[in-house]
Amino acid sequence: MNTIRFLSFFMFFTFILFAPNSESAIVLKTKNKQALIHLQGLKTKKGAYFSVVDSYGQKQGIVKIKRVAYTKAIGSLQYGTMAKNWSLEPMSKKRVMAVQQKAKRKAMRQARIQREKIKRKLAAQKRLMKKKKLAQKKRAIRRKLAFYDGEEYKIDDVSEDTNSQSDEILSYGSYNVEDLGLSEESASESHGGKIDIMGEDHGPKSIRRFIVGLSPRLEYNLMKVSPPRNQPAYLMQGIGYGLFFVSDFSLNNFIRTEGSLGAKRFAISAEEEKCGKQGGCFLSVYYLSAGLNLKLNLMEFAQHKLWLAGGGNFMLPLAYSNNILSKRSFSPVHGTLGGGFGLDFTFGNWVVPVSVRGDFYMPTTKTTMTGIGGFHLGVAYKF
Repeated sequence: MNTIRFLSFFMFFTFILFAPNSESAIVLKTKNKQALIHLQGLKTKKGAYFSVVDSYGQKQGIVKIKRVAYTKAIGSLQYGTMAKNWSLEPMSKKRVMAVQQKAKRKAMRQARIQREKIKRKLAAQKRLMKKKKLAQKKRAIRRKLAFYDGEEYKIDDVSEDTNSQSDEILSYGSYNVEDLGLSEESASESHGGKIDIMGEDHGPKSIRRFIVGLSPRLEYNLMKVSPPRNQPAYLMQGIGYGLFFVSDFSLNNFIRTEGSLGAKRFAISAEEEKCGKQGGCFLSVYYLSAGLNLKLNLMEFAQHKLWLAGGGNFMLPLAYSNNILSKRSFSPVHGTLGGGFGLDFTFGNWVVPVSVRGDFYMPTTKTTMTGIGGFHLGVAYKF
């Protein structure tokens, strides 16, 4: 009997303790951040705020009423979390703003803490990388000094602060090869390249061997004509021009080859009193030209190169007009031999070649000798 009374009292006490508040609502269903609410006789309106209370009486969030219909309402979660069968308690707008401000400050504080963690992690990684680089430099110094003296040098540990290097490293960085009893040439050959005390061991410097560019040309054309029957010789002259694609390939630091492909105009004329023909004499030829030249580098200063060149060109006439040559005497293919000198101005990977060249048409005949003097200017890029 006493047991039954105790159980009845315990159930009554539990009901009183955990009974829902008369001024509270119940969450019937949730979907995403929307909730279906049973108002349980509580009067409310659109725009009202409720605090979400879990089954343990702890406030977990804020809900804003979007729609009201009799004893049901639809709410939207503004902050925190909610779940089915949790209760809702009315709260003032002022209290809502205070809770939201508190939540905002908490989120900002957590974001600041996270940023500080990331910043400290990056700083630690940076210090570790500096320490590794410094260790690599020390190992490189040991290898080089051991290579020349045949023994391993012990170097004191250096501070992790890489902004200020120790005097010992600076002294090894200026280590003189002559003090080791070797000439710079023999030391470089035995070591496979240049000696870099402070850095890693590099091989011979790679050469940018291939250069491609575009070259406009301005030419002075001349032809010496010796007519038959002991008539006096006369000179025909004029200005020609052309545009060529050029490619330059370095066989080594001293010898280069240059190829060219493009079009040009050869033009000469003479006055009537010289050639003896009414109205004067003229010859104009348009060529498709391809050439090959051999270049010798004479001098290099500040990456600019002075060179001497020699070679030849094959030229295919595309169209011509004249009053001195017959169609039968006009050769289908022309060729020239010549040479010149020039200077390549280098700016990074860009090259501006400037040259002066002279060529003679081959073969010459008994009555004519033809030559060209040209000024070539271009722009090219190294690969």
